[in-house]
Amino acid sequence: MVSPDTDSPTMVTGTSSYNYSNNSSFQRKFVGVVKSKIDELISKKLDLDVTMASCNTFRIVDLGCAIGPNTFFNVQDIIQ
Repeated sequence: MVSPDTDSPTMVTGTSSYNYSNNSSFQRKFVGVVKSKIDELISKKLDLDVTMASCNTFRIVDLGCAIGPNTFFNVQDIIQ
């Protein structure tokens, strides 16, 4: 059985100046730069008529870091 790596850095939470929310602007800016390409690919590849033919549920999953404002911005962009 593989044990978790205890030397892995952890994300800083709370109100510290080192927390993720205060230090994730690079990621947010990157998504802003590529947003038009993401929108284009979603429009091109996602056929809701086919996807919704068998059920009425459509799920979006963010498999990245699920904390902080970037999670909500990214999922909101995909929904729009």
